[in-house]
Amino acid sequence: MARRNRDRQNSLGHTLAQVQRRFENSPLAKIGDLLAGMIADVQRSIETGGSSSADAEAMARYVAGVLEMLPNSFGDRFMFDGQLIHHLAEECSQGRAKLSGMLVPKPSQGWGHQSLIMPSFDKKTAHVVDVIHLPGDDNLADIDLLDYPFICHELGHNILFRDGGNFINAFGQELDAAVAAIQQQTLGIRGAAKQVADSTMAHMKRYWTPTADQYNWAHEIAVDVVALWLCGPAYLAALQDVMETDSLRPYQLGQSHPPYEIRAKALIETAGRLGWAYYTGAIQTLVDRWSSNASIDTKTNLHVACADPRLLSGAISAALQLCKSLLLPCCTPARIKSLDEKERQGQGAEFGTDLILAAWLTRSQSTEAAYEEWERSIIPRLLADITE
Repeated sequence: MARRNRDRQNSLGHTLAQVQRRFENSPLAKIGDLLAGMIADVQRSIETGGSSSADAEAMARYVAGVLEMLPNSFGDRFMFDGQLIHHLAEECSQGRAKLSGMLVPKPSQGWGHQSLIMPSFDKKTAHVVDVIHLPGDDNLADIDLLDYPFICHELGHNILFRDGGNFINAFGQELDAAVAAIQQQTLGIRGAAKQVADSTMAHMKRYWTPTADQYNWAHEIAVDVVALWLCGPAYLAALQDVMETDSLRPYQLGQSHPPYEIRAKALIETAGRLGWAYYTGAIQTLVDRWSSNASIDTKTNLHVACADPRLLSGAISAALQLCKSLLLPCCTPARIKSLDEKERQGQGAEFGTDLILAAWLTRSQSTEAAYEEWERSIIPRLLADITE
């Protein structure tokens, strides 16, 4: 074999060893087998002269990218989070929604949803691995069940990736109507004022227009609505914890997420429609405080324009209609009451939405110390159920 071919084989052999170390005898062994098979195919092709150095380098880069995206350890937290996500996805898939069959948890720097397109096992159809990023390390001590309503936020992205066409169409009509109304109001504007108006309109459309990658305000409001639909007051409390952070900038504009002031108003309106208005008082207090402390530099005219109530209500209505049409399980006061009765009778919560709601319920009815004791007991119990 030529020296360069030996170098390529050595490089791919190193990559193959990485794959085998990462995934052998792990919950993701099938993914490891697929990657190993792809590497072996390229190695054989190099031996026969059918593949070039560029092919080998492309394969090495691809596998490196896959390894970067997927978990690098499969400890107790991976097992716990994976089981919880599995049960949540099953609950959401009881109606018309069909979530991904390959939802993989990964401890990360923050929350997130990421789709990884894998080659086909049969060389005909592609497979997608959907990675749910959770804060912390693969360590049970890093689990905070009070934050876990955000898993439902991330699963909302998965729902919209698979069944979000109606949402895009419905909100698109709301956006078109709002833009047309604003354009009508600015028909007589000329000169510099016209340039400002056009720039504001362009920003509004860019922020709000639903896109396939969900990198826009409409989709983020929608997944907040989905999470509130699924978790009720537990999601309100989780997002309130974030919004009470001292370093938070509630009017900061950005493409990926609406400002927290807009998200807070969306939560308040949606909670009112779903019967959870009682639990929004603290969030409304935050909104009022932000407004009273806001300067012209922080609450700009652009923010005010982009916070158009018609767009906010339109996104909420379209998202609620999606939840209804997909028959997603809705958190109701009756469900909270039933769960409370079970907890009082000593019937511990199981994996699924009940666990997330039980964490919120326990914390709302007890001290922080008592809640922490409850969390320290229930996590090992549930983990033992799936590892024994």
